[in-house]
Amino acid sequence: MGLNGDLCCRCGLEAEDTNHLFIKCLVARCIWWQLSVWMRISIPTDSHSVTERLAFFTNQLGSKRWKKVVLAVVMAAFWRIWICRNDKLFNGKEVPYNRMVEAIKEDAFVWIKYRSSKASLEWDSWVSFNVGTLL
Repeated sequence: MGLNGDLCCRCGLEAEDTNHLFIKCLVARCIWWQLSVWMRISIPTDSHSVTERLAFFTNQLGSKRWKKVVLAVVMAAFWRIWICRNDKLFNGKEVPYNRMVEAIKEDAFVWIKYRSSKASLEWDSWVSFNVGTLL
């Protein structure tokens, strides 16, 4: 199994390649849907590659700082999808997509809170995606 053309270890429906793993897989689609709803961004339906998905999120309307917050969430999503894929493939550990979404939110929160010059972001605000204190 893996990115060499074998079936996706998560859904088993298609050959796993980069675009399938991060965009087309049912698990990935559920994750992007949940994150889009949480960030109050239209749900990306027209992107079929990692490049298109990244462009979709970076081309959203908003301030430069808001876009950086969204980009941090997107990068956390790619990271967490990869980590969970490897957990499944190498350790047999299945992580439900809703737990992956929570982990993505946690990762992005930590990255932003401790890397931002405006570290006033609090968890309660973050979970409702009230990021006004960062803008």
